[in-house]
Order: sequence, then structure tokens, then C-alpha cells
Amino acid sequence: MDIKRFIIAGVVVYVVYQILGFLIHEVILSGPYASLESLWRPEEKTWIFWLTGLLWAALFTFIYTKGYEGKGVMEGEPIEDNGKYIVILQKQPDNAWKIARDIWNSDNPVSGAAGENN
Repeated sequence: MDIKRFIIAGVVVYVVYQILGFLIHEVILSGPYASLESLWRPEEKTWIFWLTGLLWAALFTFIYTKGYEGKGVMEGEPIEDNGKYIVILQKQPDNAWKIARDIWNSDNPVSGAAGENN
């Protein structure tokens, strides 16, 4: 895992989480919250929300990066294939070309085919 990219992604997730939290709770729901003000915690206890947001962002980033590690386009071994590809183009009335039919097949054996020894 690239630590620098992990930290940058975690910071981005945390910032987006805080911005969305502000928009939802301070802008959209401020009216209903004002009527329930007596039920809320005092302001000095709200540091726990910042801390849980930070932990949530780190956990989310970790799970996401581990789940997609080694599965990117530029990661792993390139896939080589040999085969045939046919495209039939059809000229349209406005002189533009449009794909009418296309087909392809591979000359490589199908992995897991019957009778194939693994």
C-alpha cells in the first residue's frame, strides 16, 4: 500500500465527510434542529464527532484501498490475446459511417474448459 496516497485519500474523504455533514446538518436541517435544541449535547462535548469522523474516514479509506489493491488498469500482468475481430460499417444517408455488425473471438483456450488439466 502506498502510504502517501493512503494519507491523501484519507484527508480527502475526511474533508468531503465534514463538508457534507455541514451542508446536511447546518444548512438543510437547521430548522428542525432549532426546535429540538434542548435535547442536544453542550458544545464542549462535540469534539467526539470530529474524532469519530476522522476514524470513519481512515477506516473507509483503508477498506477501499485494500479492496481495490492490485486491481487497477496499470497494476498486475498485462493480458495478451490473439484472435480475430470483424467490423462491418454501414454508410448512412448523411454520409456518416455507423457500425452495423461486429464480432470477435479468441484463439486462446478457454480457462477451465472441460478436459483441461490445471
